[in-house]
Amino acid sequence: MSTSSHKNVVDMSKFDKLRAVSGASGVPLLNDCRDMAAAQLAQFAAAMLDNAVNELFEQAEKSLGGEMRNLYMDGMSLARDQKEAITTGLKRQFIQGFNKRIRKGKYAQPSSASSFNLAEMELSLIDLDALEESLALANIANNIHGTCAEELFGIEKRLGVNLRRILTRDLH
Repeated sequence: MSTSSHKNVVDMSKFDKLRAVSGASGVPLLNDCRDMAAAQLAQFAAAMLDNAVNELFEQAEKSLGGEMRNLYMDGMSLARDQKEAITTGLKRQFIQGFNKRIRKGKYAQPSSASSFNLAEMELSLIDLDALEESLALANIANNIHGTCAEELFGIEKRLGVNLRRILTRDLH
């Protein structure tokens, strides 16, 4: 009986050593996962931008007016020219967000862009009257939007067209 009981006994000190080591060795694994996810995200963003460029080119070919064709071509060249900057920025933002949110500062490498200084923030309590006024205005706006949705839709479209005209006039 004593031999069978020795088979069931496990030396826990071995597991304590492994647990202590695995905590430190998990950081490189976590970094590798972060980098792989960031690289995949950048590749997907690049593929989506390529699709957008192709779609803009197709829309430019289909457009009848010269002004719309020029707008599509400008959008296409902008997407193509800024693709590298967009994917690089997306990858950098993902890594910073990962370090900030997932690790909660435990293993995060400090960076000047993601530094957070609580002393520079200005916090204050909201006045109860101001809060009530803000909620009342939001409620009124929602009610107006609900009852006048069709009229507001038309006005929004007209304003958008006029704003686009003004912007294109300023660009030329």
